[in-house]
Amino acid sequence: MRRQRLGLKAVITFAALALTSPVAGAHSPKKGIGILFRPDPSLTVAILKKLHVHWFYTWGNLRPAAAPAKLPFVPMIWGCYPKQLPSAIQGLVKYRHTGIASAMLGFNEPDNHRQSNVPVTKALNAWPQLEAAGLPLGSPACVNDLDKWMRTFMRVADHRHYRVNFVCVHWYGAPNSKGFLKMLARIHQLYHRPIWVTEFAVSDWSIKKNHGINKYSPHMIARFMRVVLSALNHLSYVQRYAWFPAPLSDKTPTGNSALYHKNGKLTLLGRIYSAD
Repeated sequence: MRRQRLGLKAVITFAALALTSPVAGAHSPKKGIGILFRPDPSLTVAILKKLHVHWFYTWGNLRPAAAPAKLPFVPMIWGCYPKQLPSAIQGLVKYRHTGIASAMLGFNEPDNHRQSNVPVTKALNAWPQLEAAGLPLGSPACVNDLDKWMRTFMRVADHRHYRVNFVCVHWYGAPNSKGFLKMLARIHQLYHRPIWVTEFAVSDWSIKKNHGINKYSPHMIARFMRVVLSALNHLSYVQRYAWFPAPLSDKTPTGNSALYHKNGKLTLLGRIYSAD
């Protein structure tokens, strides 16, 4: 059994490392997006085409019926719900057999009480069920991958020989490209796994103190985006990335990082992301 387990792990690890093999076209094969198909699926489809992404996810485990047929979907097990988990995993096994999915994402911000809010012990105990889907499996995506929750999870997962093929990263900070890239390097050095940056955007968390005025303009964020996209495309340990498509607003922390307007027209940042 032990020898068979290691063999399966090796096969799935190889598949995970092959996920970002170059494909035809001028746009980065690493580039993706997390996006919702409600309330207007047709508008979402139009946005996906404009952004020229090579993969997408929806923070859920079911592929939307309206999604473009040839665009790869990455399912997520958002939270740890014991009654729902078995059927969700069975669905992912079917996705694997039919080629609908070639990778999956773990719990979404389990260290955040406003998100999936999963205690680390509960997440670890449930992890073998996620492994059973047989897909290359991303770690839980924490608010901070360098904090105690993630360190504990990865340490115990390694001790138990759990399979974590790549580390998912979220980041919402100032337009400091050196700081952002340094953080990714630290995460890679700490966990020795490839990285998927599944959510990132420039955010002004002091906006309330500044009377609702975002101190980071779209042009400041554009300079940051150009630098980091170039770096992410060249870093061998970054397999995929997805800019967070925040709603357009200059009065919210992430609002100036928006990729598109309500009508689907691309913003300055959206045009840069589209050309990447």
